[in-house]
Amino acid sequence: MLKSVKGIYRNGKVELLETPDKLTEGKVIVTFLSESGLVELQSRGI
Repeated sequence: MLKSVKGIYRNGKVELLETPDKLTEGKVIVTFLSESGLVELQSRGI
């Protein structure tokens, strides 16, 4: 099963913006988006 969730890379760590349902562990692939794909942190209460 493949599942995508949004996250932010900051200070050497990836912070997920949502929690995948029914998943306690698994392998991941991280893809960095271009500058235009940045998430507005304040709009998400971060």
